[in-house]
Amino acid sequence: MKIVILSDTHGNLNGFLNVIDSNEDADLFLHLGDGAAEYFKVKEIYKNTPIYIVKGNCDNYNLPKHKTFNFDGISLHACHGDMFDVKKGLDKYLDFAKASNFNIITYGHTHKRFIQNDGKLCIINPGSLTLPRTFGPSYCVLEIEKGKINAKIVEYNQNLE
Repeated sequence: MKIVILSDTHGNLNGFLNVIDSNEDADLFLHLGDGAAEYFKVKEIYKNTPIYIVKGNCDNYNLPKHKTFNFDGISLHACHGDMFDVKKGLDKYLDFAKASNFNIITYGHTHKRFIQNDGKLCIINPGSLTLPRTFGPSYCVLEIEKGKINAKIVEYNQNLE
């Protein structure tokens, strides 16, 4: 299973569309918030593509604050991150993840890409496609196969827009 994770597009519709077009083989797209306006436009264009979003602190839409997925025995939790105050650290989110027995947790909000996988818990922040605070624009490609979790950051080329 290939899952493309992006966050904090903040109005960058073309960027969102380019990520989808560049990953036509993805099974699912997951947006971690602060991009609801473009999400609804993308959903109109890609009606048959599984695309999900959670509400970011800048999204003025009635959306879920977090979402849980299960893929072949692997549980993934998605949120924007503000509900766990991730700008101050991951402790609250990690406590929640451990109590809930998640295998993967994903968040945005900080605009700082981050992946850590210790074999028990994989933590993913895809960075920001539009307003990165470290390095350049980015998103994440997550692959789950036979219980194995492989996540990598993909550099986004803004010249595609």
